[in-house]
Amino acid sequence: MSNAATTTDTSSPFLLLDSVDLKLVFRHMSDSVFVSDAEGRILMLNPASQALLGIHIDGKVHTSVQELMGKGVYERSTALEAARRKTMVTDLVKSHNGQAMMAISKPVLDEKGNVVMVITSSRNKKAIDEFLANALQAEKLQADRYRQAASVLSETLQHNKPVAASQAMQSVMTLASSVAPTEATVLLTGESGTGKEVLAHYIHSASGRADELFIPINCAAVPPELMEAEFFGYARGAFTNANPLGKAGLFEMAHHGTLFLDEIGEMPLTMQSKFLRVLETGIVRRLGGTRNHKVDVRIIAASNRDLYEMTRSGLFRIDLYYRLHVIPVVIPPLRDRPEDIREFTARFLADCNRRYNRKTMFTEEALDVLTRHDWPGNVRELRNIVERLVMLSEQQEITARHCANLLYAHAPCAAPAPQYQENLPLREFRRRMEKEYIRATLDRCQGSVRKAAHALGLHKTALYRKLSALGLAP
Repeated sequence: MSNAATTTDTSSPFLLLDSVDLKLVFRHMSDSVFVSDAEGRILMLNPASQALLGIHIDGKVHTSVQELMGKGVYERSTALEAARRKTMVTDLVKSHNGQAMMAISKPVLDEKGNVVMVITSSRNKKAIDEFLANALQAEKLQADRYRQAASVLSETLQHNKPVAASQAMQSVMTLASSVAPTEATVLLTGESGTGKEVLAHYIHSASGRADELFIPINCAAVPPELMEAEFFGYARGAFTNANPLGKAGLFEMAHHGTLFLDEIGEMPLTMQSKFLRVLETGIVRRLGGTRNHKVDVRIIAASNRDLYEMTRSGLFRIDLYYRLHVIPVVIPPLRDRPEDIREFTARFLADCNRRYNRKTMFTEEALDVLTRHDWPGNVRELRNIVERLVMLSEQQEITARHCANLLYAHAPCAAPAPQYQENLPLREFRRRMEKEYIRATLDRCQGSVRKAAHALGLHKTALYRKLSALGLAP
C-alpha cells in the first residue's frame, strides 16, 4: 500500500493513511482516552487520561478499572457499566483529587454481540462548564445587542404615532385600540408607504406586551436560503460558516414580545408551512438542533399585496392566510385621507428642521398644493418630498411654486412643471396651478374623469364643472 492509499473497506467513513502513526495521535489527544476489555483490564491509556485521573503508569499497562476504583482513583466506572449493558454509558464521575469528569464509554462488539473492548473518553467537567458558560455568554451578548437595536427602533417608532385627523384613519385607530389589549393576530393591509409599521408598533405599545420587545422584520429583505435560520436560529455547527456557538432566532428573541412581519406575502411557500407550525404549536426548533424551545410571541403581519388572491394563484397557503387573517385592518391610502396631510407635513417639517438646524416653514398656499397632490407613494413619499424641500430651499419660506415644481418634476407620467412668473397675482397663480395639476392628474388616470375625481378627492360632477371653467372640458 502506498503512503496515500486508503483502506479497501468502502463501508468505513474514515480516510486512513498508512503514513499516520495512530499511537502518536492517541498520545497527543487533548481528551482523556483509555481502552479496556470486557473484564475491565486497561489496554491503552493516553497521557491526558493519566493527568486527569492523577495517576502515572510506566511501561505497559498492567492494571484494571477495578484496581483503580479500589485505590480510590475514582468512585465508579462507566466502562464496566458499558461492558455489562453492551450500550454506551455517559455520566459524571468524581476522581480522588475532587475533580468531576464527564465520561463517555462506548463498547465495541464482535459479530456475535460479545464485548471486544470499551473505549472511554473523558473531559474535566469544569472545562466543559466554562466552555458552555462562555458560549451562553457570547449568545447572550449577541441577543442583548439585538435587543438594544430593537429597543432603539421601538423608541423611534414610538415618537412617530399614527396620524388620525381624517375620519378614515379614526375608524382604523378605533379598531386598532380595541384589538391591541388582546392576544389576537393582526393582519395589516394597504398600499406601500401607508404606515403599516407605525400602526403595528402602536398596537404593541397599547398591549400588555408594551414593556417587551417589538421586533420588525421585512420578509422581502431576507434571502430565502437564510430565512429559516433567521426566524428559528441554528445550533452549533449547523452549517458551513455558521456561528460556532449557534444563534437564537427571531422567535426566541421576541419571546413575550411582538414580532412584526412586514411584506409577509414575499415569504417562500416552503417557509410558510414551517412558519404555520410555529404559530399553531408555539414551539421552535433551531436549524440543526434537537431541542424544542417554547415561545410566546404575538404576531402582527402586513402586506401591500392581496393575500387572498395569492392563495387562489397558489402563491400563499390558504391555511396560513386564515391563521393570520384573525383581525384584518385595512389602512387607507393618503389620497383618501387628505385631512391627515397637514399634520404629517408639520411633523416631518419639525423633524427636518431639527436634524438640519433649519427654521423653514410652509406657506398656506404651499400646504394647499401638498393637500391636493395624489401621493402615489403615500406617507413615505410625503416625508421624502418635505425633506427634499427643506434641504433644497434657499429661503426660510417654502412657497406653492417650490412645491408644485418639485412634485411635477418627480411625478410619474406627469406634465412638465409650469414655470410661474414672479409677482403673478395670487388668483391667477392658483388658477394656473390648479389647471396644470388637474391636467397632470387626468394624464396619469389616462383621461378617466371618474378616476381623476377620486384621486383629487372631488365628486365627478364638481370635477366636470372645474374642467369647463378652466377650459379643460373633455
